[in-house]
Amino acid sequence: MPTFTNADVLYFLAFVVPGFISMQIYVQIRPRQKTTLKDSLLEAITFGAINFALLFFAILWVVDLRNFVAHPFYVWLLAIAIFLVCPALWPWLLIGAQNILAKLNLFLATSPTAWDHFFRDRRPCWVLVHISETRRVGGRFGRNSYASAYPDSGHLYIEELWELNERGGFVKKEPQSRGIVLRPGDYQMVEFFED
Repeated sequence: MPTFTNADVLYFLAFVVPGFISMQIYVQIRPRQKTTLKDSLLEAITFGAINFALLFFAILWVVDLRNFVAHPFYVWLLAIAIFLVCPALWPWLLIGAQNILAKLNLFLATSPTAWDHFFRDRRPCWVLVHISETRRVGGRFGRNSYASAYPDSGHLYIEELWELNERGGFVKKEPQSRGIVLRPGDYQMVEFFED
């Protein structure tokens, strides 16, 4: 049975903990399907390796015992930056770079679905929902409305329900309406119109 030294544990934590922090923040910004622990561990080690490579010289300074004796406050401060703050910043920088490259058409759009792409900016608009061949509901999708994100896309809360004419035009707000909640199976199609 292999034995692990304190140094082995510290190296493992130096790769995995920052990696898990980066990965969890990335997943909060860009949701995705659930992954297995095996896949998550590999991804965490990858994020951790990037953190380690980018901050290599700072890590060397932190682990040098002479620096800890001479400047304990700065060592702790730098360690917090290396193992907590920077791993939390890398996903934001990565997503910012992806967005810039996507706008320059050098990179594919980063939204996992068209639904997520449309609702990412949360711009107010008018929504016409086709419940069936003959039934439609509509209203205003505003700042208090909500559209779920991948992997649970399709849930929709429209904050203002409006009366529609026979052509599907918006006539007036339904009195005392607090909106409508729709699940993916409740409708066939959704149309959007400029606010």
